[in-house]
Amino acid sequence: MDPDALESRIESLEWEVADLKNTVEAGGMGAVTEAQLEKAKSDLIWKFVMWNAAIVFGVFCIIGIVVAVLAYLNQQPPPAA
Repeated sequence: MDPDALESRIESLEWEVADLKNTVEAGGMGAVTEAQLEKAKSDLIWKFVMWNAAIVFGVFCIIGIVVAVLAYLNQQPPPAA
């Protein structure tokens, strides 16, 4: 193998090792930053609030439909004159 190519490859590997060491020192490959945790927490709270709002809206719609049906069924005929 060509000595220059071998030396170049060794240097390349040294850079990769140094990069991996920096990555590990910074918290690992899959490190989660504080900002990502805050965003996930915010998204979870927003999703919870929206689901609750959707459920409350659905319950009010069902109550409205039931009241409308009961009012329709409870109609009295006009008094005979």
